[in-house]
Amino acid sequence: MKLRTNLPVETEVNIPVPSFYKEDNAYVGILDEQTIICFFIGMEVSIIKNGKPSILGNELISAFLTYDKIDELEFCTKHIEALESFSLEPKLVS
Repeated sequence: MKLRTNLPVETEVNIPVPSFYKEDNAYVGILDEQTIICFFIGMEVSIIKNGKPSILGNELISAFLTYDKIDELEFCTKHIEALESFSLEPKLVS
């Protein structure tokens, strides 16, 4: 998939689909040609965004150029943790 973005210089990159990236507690994944998921898991705040490349393309290109590549299992596991952090029900610990 090719995306264009206006960085200091216009750059075109060829990003594999699907692909997943991580930097510290920030994650970016491209699931298909129309779906990008970005999320952050923190102690005080968690953020989840999903959208099309036209909306989240800059985040994806930044992740592709500077983040570490991870596998789908790690991305999905952390995504589930992020979703659970929004739950209003407490987690039961035994």
